[in-house]
Amino acid sequence: MRAGEFTLRLDRAVERAWLLDARLGLLLAALTDRCELSLVAGIGTARIGGQGDQRRIELDPVFLEKQLQTDDDLIFVLAHEVLHRLQGDLDSAAARRSERGRLAANLVADIRINSWLLLNFFPSPPPLLRRLYRGASFPGILLLPPTLLVRSPLSGLPLHDLVARAAAPNHHVAGAAARALRGKVPPGVLPQQVSAWYVAAWLGESCRASLTTELLLFLPEGLEAPVFLGDHEGQGEEDEEGEALTGLEGLEEILGYGKGRESTPGQLALDSPSSRAIAKLRRELQRVLSPDSSARVEPSERQATPIPRPSRRDLYLLAAGSWPGLFHPRVPDPRSQNRKARVYVDVSGSTRAAQGRIYGLLDSLRALLADPIHMFSTEVNDLPLQGLSEGFVRTTLGTEFGCVLDHAAESRTRKALVITDGYGPVPSASRQRARQAGVEVHVLLTQRHARSRPGDLCSLATSVRNLP
Repeated sequence: MRAGEFTLRLDRAVERAWLLDARLGLLLAALTDRCELSLVAGIGTARIGGQGDQRRIELDPVFLEKQLQTDDDLIFVLAHEVLHRLQGDLDSAAARRSERGRLAANLVADIRINSWLLLNFFPSPPPLLRRLYRGASFPGILLLPPTLLVRSPLSGLPLHDLVARAAAPNHHVAGAAARALRGKVPPGVLPQQVSAWYVAAWLGESCRASLTTELLLFLPEGLEAPVFLGDHEGQGEEDEEGEALTGLEGLEEILGYGKGRESTPGQLALDSPSSRAIAKLRRELQRVLSPDSSARVEPSERQATPIPRPSRRDLYLLAAGSWPGLFHPRVPDPRSQNRKARVYVDVSGSTRAAQGRIYGLLDSLRALLADPIHMFSTEVNDLPLQGLSEGFVRTTLGTEFGCVLDHAAESRTRKALVITDGYGPVPSASRQRARQAGVEVHVLLTQRHARSRPGDLCSLATSVRNLP
């Protein structure tokens, strides 16, 4: 397959991914934007790797042409490779394990990743899984999803229903799996034992370590490894055990895989922005969020009162020996907060590199900002302007735009400015709630966002621009 044909296939795959799920569409858009995808002969299937911040996903052209025959197949393999990196499967230490130990760990890794993808994104398994594993011998048959392994009527059910049935007391799924595996397991291995493990791996919540230990109890020596969908052991010394997605941060948030963890506080150093960048952001705040972009936003107004609270003008009169009669002090204007920008700042892991710049710019324009501003990851936390100056940040490292839309709707925010990299799920319920509340969303992106697709935050925004 030529490079031009591969590019066309990728474009079709992106379009198809958006139809399956908006998160898959964002994932493929991010991959094509941030990562080099190329064809490399002789690698067997696919692999992800690179050096430093430069990442690449490589596909064997023979594997691509023979096995990845549909767009769903290609999408599945690309997402599968990203999840390998998220779970720390690609490590050079794997070569030091025994052949049997590596086989067991790789089987468990592929099953858990494939199960998660089928539960979250694919209404039915892509044809690739049927072609690779329908006629496979043991242990390759274990990589065939339950909806393809067990016979009807269970085979007609989605994976979600099989998960519920597997937890039922009668264990119909385990029995059906045992019958399907009876002629596949090696001599001396009980089909019922393999079936119980298979159901726990595909449909249960057992951890990967325990699944690997249990698999080693009945996995014979000397078995030939099946075809795995990608490289499990990295490409060299640059891939160390548990390495994060260097250069591809945020992909776990797009998938919804990294839902965040307990909120943790911290501090960051504010960058010193240029006067040009400050001027650009000032114009953006006033253009997008002020009722009149040419009007000056004042934090207070003058009030005439007989109470002796002299203004500067009144002090001059008093010094000259003249009683003002009415004093004209400045008092806080309750309407001024409504004439200031309601800002939501993305403090997820994928924006970490830009947070110092964002905080520095906003701190330079505090007079235009409503107090507090709001920082968000998978939850929204208030950030007083004093905390902004001190670089205070609280984050769960995940990203979820639903919390932003819900918060804006509940607080009756008319216009919200969201500063983000644009990568994260937008729940339909939150989108509908914000629309009913009349929330007008404006987005400032921390980096160039090449695509805007139905269902992502940028497609919902009234305006989308780039942060100065």
